[in-house]
Amino acid sequence: MQFATGGLKPDLTLLLDVDVEVGLARRAHGGGSNRLDVLGVDFYQRVRQGYLQMARAEPGRWVIIDANQSPGNVQQAVRRVVQERLKGVLHPSPAESSLPSAMP
Repeated sequence: MQFATGGLKPDLTLLLDVDVEVGLARRAHGGGSNRLDVLGVDFYQRVRQGYLQMARAEPGRWVIIDANQSPGNVQQAVRRVVQERLKGVLHPSPAESSLPSAMP
């Protein structure tokens, strides 16, 4: 997929990981449908494992959030991760702030 972005990658990718059964139960109560709804649990298990494998391959970029929790707890976890990541960007450590800037 990097061909579509010219090789660019995001600095942070959040994976909201949920057990397949939990996700399917939530989906059943959410209304609407799409073409993937006819696929079996095995398909969703493989997709989940594929995303988890990508996350494990780049732990500095990916953060896995347990989405089996309540929506409020998931939201808090997302906020915490993003705020922590932004601290490093907005307030770099003294060693990082002494590096020359790429921006003119």
